[in-house]
Amino acid sequence: MSKIWTLIDIVRWGTEYFQKKGVDSPRLTIELLLCKVMNISRIEIYSNFDSPLKQVELDELRDYVIRRGKREPLQYIVGDVDFLGCRIEVNPSVLIPRPETELLAENILQSIKHKHGQINVLDIGTGSGCIAIALAKSLPNATITATDKYDEALKLAARNSELNNITNINFIKNDILREKHIGQYGLIVSNPPYVSEIDFAGLQPEIIGYEPRFALTDDSHGLSFYKRFSQIFDSLLSENGKFWLEIGMGQHEKIESMFASNGFVTKSLTDLSNIVRFICGERSGQ
Repeated sequence: MSKIWTLIDIVRWGTEYFQKKGVDSPRLTIELLLCKVMNISRIEIYSNFDSPLKQVELDELRDYVIRRGKREPLQYIVGDVDFLGCRIEVNPSVLIPRPETELLAENILQSIKHKHGQINVLDIGTGSGCIAIALAKSLPNATITATDKYDEALKLAARNSELNNITNINFIKNDILREKHIGQYGLIVSNPPYVSEIDFAGLQPEIIGYEPRFALTDDSHGLSFYKRFSQIFDSLLSENGKFWLEIGMGQHEKIESMFASNGFVTKSLTDLSNIVRFICGERSGQ
Protein backbone atom coordinates (compact mmCIF):
# COMPACT_ATOMS: atom_id res chain seq x y z
CA MET A 1 0.00 0.00 0.00
CA SER A 2 1.35 3.41 -0.95
CA LYS A 3 2.00 5.89 1.83
CA ILE A 4 -0.73 8.35 2.72
CA TRP A 5 0.80 11.82 2.89
CA THR A 6 -0.83 14.31 5.22
CA LEU A 7 -0.23 18.06 5.33
CA ILE A 8 2.05 17.80 8.34
CA ASP A 9 3.99 14.95 6.68
CA ILE A 10 4.62 17.18 3.69
CA VAL A 11 5.69 20.12 5.87
CA ARG A 12 8.24 17.97 7.71
CA TRP A 13 9.54 16.28 4.60
CA GLY A 14 9.68 19.48 2.55
CA THR A 15 11.49 21.41 5.28
CA GLU A 16 14.21 18.76 5.44
CA TYR A 17 14.46 18.53 1.66
CA PHE A 18 14.86 22.28 1.16
CA GLN A 19 17.38 22.48 4.00
CA LYS A 20 19.54 19.95 2.15
CA LYS A 21 19.18 21.97 -1.06
CA GLY A 22 20.32 25.18 0.66
CA VAL A 23 17.01 26.95 0.03
CA ASP A 24 16.29 29.96 2.25
CA SER A 25 13.40 29.66 4.72
CA PRO A 26 12.78 25.96 3.99
CA ARG A 27 9.72 25.53 6.21
CA LEU A 28 8.03 28.67 4.93
CA THR A 29 8.81 27.58 1.37
CA ILE A 30 7.07 24.21 1.64
CA GLU A 31 4.14 25.77 3.47
CA LEU A 32 3.61 28.36 0.72
CA LEU A 33 3.83 25.70 -1.96
CA LEU A 34 1.24 23.67 -0.08
CA CYS A 35 -0.98 26.73 0.12
CA LYS A 36 -0.80 27.13 -3.64
CA VAL A 37 -1.58 23.46 -4.36
CA MET A 38 -4.38 23.18 -1.80
CA ASN A 39 -5.70 26.74 -2.19
CA ILE A 40 -5.61 27.23 1.58
CA SER A 41 -3.97 29.63 4.04
CA ARG A 42 -0.96 28.78 6.19
CA ILE A 43 -3.22 28.74 9.26
CA GLU A 44 -5.38 26.11 7.59
CA ILE A 45 -2.38 23.84 7.22
CA TYR A 46 -2.12 23.56 11.00
CA SER A 47 -5.84 23.39 11.64
CA ASN A 48 -6.05 20.46 9.19
CA PHE A 49 -2.59 18.94 9.57
CA ASP A 50 -3.91 15.35 9.45
CA SER A 51 -5.72 15.88 6.14
CA PRO A 52 -4.37 13.65 3.35
CA LEU A 53 -3.36 14.93 -0.06
CA LYS A 54 -4.89 13.52 -3.22
CA GLN A 55 -2.58 12.01 -5.81
CA VAL A 56 -3.18 14.89 -8.21
CA GLU A 57 -2.18 17.32 -5.46
CA LEU A 58 0.95 15.33 -4.68
CA ASP A 59 1.90 15.33 -8.37
CA GLU A 60 1.46 19.09 -8.64
CA LEU A 61 3.41 19.68 -5.43
CA ARG A 62 6.22 17.40 -6.59
CA ASP A 63 6.66 19.55 -9.70
CA TYR A 64 6.83 22.74 -7.61
CA VAL A 65 9.30 21.19 -5.15
CA ILE A 66 11.58 20.09 -7.98
CA ARG A 67 11.50 23.58 -9.48
CA ARG A 68 12.29 25.25 -6.16
CA GLY A 69 15.03 22.70 -5.48
CA LYS A 70 16.65 23.86 -8.72
CA ARG A 71 16.56 27.36 -7.18
CA GLU A 72 13.75 28.78 -9.29
CA PRO A 73 12.39 31.71 -7.24
CA LEU A 74 9.40 30.84 -5.11
CA GLN A 75 7.55 33.91 -6.38
CA TYR A 76 7.66 32.67 -9.97
CA ILE A 77 6.35 29.27 -8.89
CA VAL A 78 3.54 30.72 -6.77
CA GLY A 79 2.87 33.28 -9.49
CA ASP A 80 2.24 36.43 -7.49
CA VAL A 81 3.39 38.59 -4.59
CA ASP A 82 1.80 41.11 -2.26
CA PHE A 83 3.03 44.66 -2.75
CA LEU A 84 1.58 47.20 -0.33
CA GLY A 85 -1.71 45.34 -0.33
CA CYS A 86 -1.83 44.91 -4.11
CA ARG A 87 -1.74 41.52 -5.78
CA ILE A 88 1.07 41.58 -8.33
CA GLU A 89 1.53 38.67 -10.71
CA VAL A 90 5.12 37.93 -11.66
CA ASN A 91 6.88 35.80 -14.24
CA PRO A 92 10.43 35.61 -15.64
CA SER A 93 9.80 38.62 -17.90
CA VAL A 94 9.89 40.95 -14.88
CA LEU A 95 11.92 41.49 -11.74
CA ILE A 96 10.42 40.16 -8.51
CA PRO A 97 9.44 43.14 -6.31
CA ARG A 98 11.67 43.49 -3.24
CA PRO A 99 10.89 44.86 0.23
CA GLU A 100 13.19 47.81 -0.55
CA THR A 101 10.96 48.79 -3.45
CA GLU A 102 7.91 48.61 -1.19
CA LEU A 103 9.73 50.99 1.15
CA LEU A 104 10.44 53.30 -1.80
CA ALA A 105 6.72 53.47 -2.57
CA GLU A 106 5.91 54.00 1.11
CA ASN A 107 8.41 56.87 1.32
CA ILE A 108 6.85 58.52 -1.73
CA LEU A 109 3.33 58.23 -0.36
CA GLN A 110 4.47 59.56 3.01
CA SER A 111 6.10 62.56 1.34
CA ILE A 112 2.93 63.61 -0.50
CA LYS A 113 0.24 62.44 1.92
CA HIS A 114 -0.91 65.99 2.65
CA LYS A 115 -1.15 66.99 -1.00
CA HIS A 116 -4.50 66.89 -2.74
CA GLY A 117 -5.69 67.33 -6.28
CA GLN A 118 -4.11 66.24 -9.55
CA ILE A 119 -0.53 65.06 -9.81
CA ASN A 120 1.14 63.68 -12.91
CA VAL A 121 3.44 60.75 -12.16
CA LEU A 122 6.03 59.06 -14.38
CA ASP A 123 7.21 55.55 -13.49
CA ILE A 124 10.29 54.67 -15.56
CA GLY A 125 10.95 50.96 -16.11
CA THR A 126 7.69 49.81 -14.58
CA GLY A 127 8.32 46.06 -14.92
CA SER A 128 5.46 44.27 -13.15
CA GLY A 129 3.83 47.65 -12.55
CA CYS A 130 4.08 47.28 -8.77
CA ILE A 131 5.16 50.85 -7.97
CA ALA A 132 2.71 52.50 -10.36
CA ILE A 133 -0.17 50.34 -9.12
CA ALA A 134 0.58 50.95 -5.44
CA LEU A 135 0.75 54.70 -6.06
CA ALA A 136 -2.40 54.67 -8.19
CA LYS A 137 -4.31 52.82 -5.50
CA SER A 138 -3.41 55.39 -2.84
CA LEU A 139 -3.60 58.41 -5.17
CA PRO A 140 -6.86 58.04 -7.11
CA ASN A 141 -6.59 61.62 -8.38
CA ALA A 142 -3.16 61.00 -9.88
CA THR A 143 -2.55 60.47 -13.58
CA ILE A 144 0.24 57.93 -13.89
CA THR A 145 2.34 57.13 -16.94
CA ALA A 146 4.27 53.88 -16.66
CA THR A 147 6.94 53.14 -19.25
CA ASP A 148 9.03 50.12 -20.11
CA LYS A 149 11.21 49.00 -22.99
CA TYR A 150 9.80 45.48 -23.11
CA ASP A 151 6.43 44.39 -24.48
CA GLU A 152 6.08 41.40 -22.14
CA ALA A 153 6.61 43.58 -19.09
CA LEU A 154 4.04 46.11 -20.28
CA LYS A 155 1.54 43.34 -20.97
CA LEU A 156 1.94 41.92 -17.47
CA ALA A 157 1.85 45.37 -15.85
CA ALA A 158 -1.42 46.14 -17.63
CA ARG A 159 -2.86 42.85 -16.44
CA ASN A 160 -1.81 43.62 -12.87
CA SER A 161 -3.49 46.99 -13.16
CA GLU A 162 -6.72 45.26 -14.15
CA LEU A 163 -6.41 42.71 -11.34
CA ASN A 164 -6.26 45.57 -8.84
CA ASN A 165 -9.07 47.57 -10.49
CA ILE A 166 -6.75 50.46 -11.32
CA THR A 167 -7.85 52.79 -14.09
CA ASN A 168 -5.53 55.80 -13.78
CA ILE A 169 -2.35 54.36 -15.33
CA ASN A 170 -1.28 54.69 -18.97
CA PHE A 171 1.29 52.11 -20.07
CA ILE A 172 3.70 53.26 -22.80
CA LYS A 173 6.61 51.54 -24.52
CA ASN A 174 9.74 53.65 -24.16
CA ASP A 175 13.50 53.08 -24.04
CA ILE A 176 14.58 55.84 -21.66
CA LEU A 177 18.28 55.46 -22.51
CA ARG A 178 17.63 56.25 -26.19
CA GLU A 179 14.46 58.31 -26.28
CA LYS A 180 13.06 60.89 -23.92
CA HIS A 181 9.42 60.44 -23.03
CA ILE A 182 7.55 63.66 -23.77
CA GLY A 183 5.62 65.31 -20.96
CA GLN A 184 6.09 66.99 -17.61
CA TYR A 185 5.50 65.40 -14.25
CA GLY A 186 5.19 66.48 -10.67
CA LEU A 187 6.69 63.16 -9.60
CA ILE A 188 9.13 60.83 -11.32
CA VAL A 189 9.97 57.46 -9.81
CA SER A 190 12.25 54.68 -10.98
CA ASN A 191 13.88 51.49 -9.78
CA PRO A 192 16.30 51.03 -12.70
CA PRO A 193 18.92 48.32 -13.29
CA TYR A 194 21.71 49.30 -10.91
CA VAL A 195 23.79 46.15 -10.35
CA SER A 196 27.23 46.45 -11.92
CA GLU A 197 28.38 43.81 -14.39
CA ILE A 198 31.01 42.63 -11.88
CA ASP A 199 28.57 42.38 -8.96
CA PHE A 200 25.97 40.57 -11.07
CA ALA A 201 28.23 37.51 -11.30
CA GLY A 202 28.12 37.12 -7.49
CA LEU A 203 24.35 37.20 -7.07
CA GLN A 204 22.27 34.25 -5.81
CA PRO A 205 21.46 31.36 -8.18
CA GLU A 206 17.78 32.31 -8.00
CA ILE A 207 18.61 35.71 -9.46
CA ILE A 208 21.25 34.82 -12.04
CA GLY A 209 19.42 31.77 -13.32
CA TYR A 210 15.87 33.05 -13.50
CA GLU A 211 15.29 36.78 -13.17
CA PRO A 212 15.71 38.99 -16.26
CA ARG A 213 19.29 40.20 -16.50
CA PHE A 214 18.23 43.41 -18.25
CA ALA A 215 16.16 44.42 -15.23
CA LEU A 216 19.09 44.02 -12.86
CA THR A 217 22.24 45.27 -14.56
CA ASP A 218 23.22 47.79 -17.22
CA ASP A 219 26.13 45.45 -18.09
CA SER A 220 28.47 48.24 -17.08
CA HIS A 221 29.16 50.08 -13.82
CA GLY A 222 25.52 50.15 -12.70
CA LEU A 223 25.17 53.92 -13.10
CA SER A 224 24.05 54.31 -16.73
CA PHE A 225 20.42 55.06 -15.94
CA TYR A 226 21.23 57.61 -13.23
CA LYS A 227 23.56 59.46 -15.57
CA ARG A 228 20.78 59.61 -18.15
CA PHE A 229 18.22 60.71 -15.55
CA SER A 230 20.47 63.55 -14.38
CA GLN A 231 20.57 64.82 -17.97
CA ILE A 232 16.86 64.64 -18.85
CA PHE A 233 14.91 65.17 -15.62
CA ASP A 234 15.13 68.95 -15.93
CA SER A 235 12.83 68.84 -18.97
CA LEU A 236 10.59 66.09 -17.58
CA LEU A 237 9.86 67.64 -14.18
CA SER A 238 7.14 70.26 -13.86
CA GLU A 239 7.60 73.28 -11.59
CA ASN A 240 8.33 72.08 -8.04
CA GLY A 241 8.48 68.49 -9.31
CA LYS A 242 10.45 65.84 -7.45
CA PHE A 243 12.01 62.50 -8.27
CA TRP A 244 12.53 59.36 -6.21
CA LEU A 245 15.00 56.64 -7.17
CA GLU A 246 16.02 53.29 -5.74
CA ILE A 247 19.80 52.81 -5.87
CA GLY A 248 22.38 50.16 -5.11
CA MET A 249 24.45 49.93 -1.97
CA GLY A 250 27.41 52.32 -2.03
CA GLN A 251 26.24 54.27 -5.08
CA HIS A 252 24.69 57.33 -3.49
CA GLU A 253 27.71 59.66 -3.54
CA LYS A 254 28.36 59.16 -7.27
CA ILE A 255 24.69 59.52 -8.14
CA GLU A 256 24.24 62.64 -6.01
CA SER A 257 27.28 64.15 -7.71
CA MET A 258 25.76 63.50 -11.14
CA PHE A 259 22.57 65.30 -10.21
CA ALA A 260 24.39 68.17 -8.50
CA SER A 261 26.38 68.75 -11.70
CA ASN A 262 23.09 69.13 -13.56
CA GLY A 263 21.45 71.61 -11.20
CA PHE A 264 19.61 69.37 -8.74
CA VAL A 265 19.65 69.09 -4.98
CA THR A 266 19.19 65.63 -3.51
CA LYS A 267 18.86 63.85 -0.23
CA SER A 268 19.47 60.20 0.49
CA LEU A 269 17.42 57.85 2.64
CA THR A 270 18.20 54.48 4.17
CA ASP A 271 16.38 51.17 4.15
CA LEU A 272 15.47 49.14 7.23
CA SER A 273 19.07 47.88 7.45
CA ASN A 274 20.34 51.48 7.57
CA ILE A 275 21.81 51.17 4.07
CA VAL A 276 21.40 54.17 1.76
CA ARG A 277 19.00 52.85 -0.90
CA PHE A 278 16.94 55.83 -2.05
CA ILE A 279 17.53 59.30 -3.43
CA CYS A 280 14.95 62.09 -3.57
CA GLY A 281 15.70 65.21 -5.54
CA GLU A 282 14.45 68.44 -7.11
CA ARG A 283 15.84 71.39 -9.04
CA SER A 284 18.10 73.74 -7.15
CA GLY A 285 16.36 76.85 -5.84
CA GLN A 286 12.85 75.38 -5.65
